[in-house]
Amino acid sequence: DPADLVAAGNDAALLPHLPRLLAMYPEGGLPNYVMALRYLHDGAYDRALPFAKSVVAIFPNLSLGYCAMGDALAGLGAWGPAIGAYRYALRRAATPQDTWALRERIGAAYARHGEYREAYRVLATVARAFRPQVTPDELVRFAEVAWLSGHRAQARAVATYLAEFKVAPNAPAVQELSQFFLEHP
Repeated sequence: DPADLVAAGNDAALLPHLPRLLAMYPEGGLPNYVMALRYLHDGAYDRALPFAKSVVAIFPNLSLGYCAMGDALAGLGAWGPAIGAYRYALRRAATPQDTWALRERIGAAYARHGEYREAYRVLATVARAFRPQVTPDELVRFAEVAWLSGHRAQARAVATYLAEFKVAPNAPAVQELSQFFLEHP
């Protein structure tokens, strides 16, 4: 029974039942959200967007619909609207972890849009090398944005930290960053 799956929070098992649930209950927040996530996961951003917009309409005070909408828009290359959706989500973030994740999305969207100074400004608030869950890829992306925004000394310092403390000096992340510095003198 799909109702039991909803009550149990079993979203994966709910997927085959979503079209029927949406036909019966088109204003259902959970089915719309799961459909948006499903299409985002599949890279079908144009198909995810209407479901994300429905979630925003159903739950305007929650961040999850705005975040899904931002992801769909970013996937479509609509960076300005994606950043706007992420900023709406940021204002509604429920936890510090949500705030960090949204700032990372905003910074990445600015970087992909070529607005490196703005990307640096946002990412500098969350790209902390001493954060236990920081990944080498996050540090590489931050160093690249720092470099492109004119913060070259900081970019070099992040690269050095990455090589000394996070990964082996010959790790792919360090090699990628070294290559980036060579390609962007």
